[in-house]
Amino acid sequence: MSNAVWANWDISPTVCALTQTAPPRNIDGLDMSRVLMRGAPAPANRSLFWQFDEGELRQVLLQDNWKLVRLKKKGEPERLELYDLRQDEGETTNLAASKPDKVAALLTLLKGAQTPAEHPQFDWSKSEL
Repeated sequence: MSNAVWANWDISPTVCALTQTAPPRNIDGLDMSRVLMRGAPAPANRSLFWQFDEGELRQVLLQDNWKLVRLKKKGEPERLELYDLRQDEGETTNLAASKPDKVAALLTLLKGAQTPAEHPQFDWSKSEL
């Protein structure tokens, strides 16, 4: 058992390493085979970012035990939520107001992680953020 943080984009490079094949170029995933097979520690200071749109823009950055959620509906101000997953796995207590420095640091990482989508249908970069 491991507490290593993975994402679906880690599957391809991990399977490639396990099968000794070359991974695809230009993918974001990491080879996690050493974590999987040998119990090695997960990469330190790894951040995961994802976004989706279900009637509103939702962006999430996960780093260590911290989870920042950015929510934005067109014409409304953004909402930020911050959770300490080590203390609050159920995400019941939004710490954004009480930890503005942590929110600012994670928001900088979140904005730096954004890249344009390959398909225009999924590119929200030009929408009101």
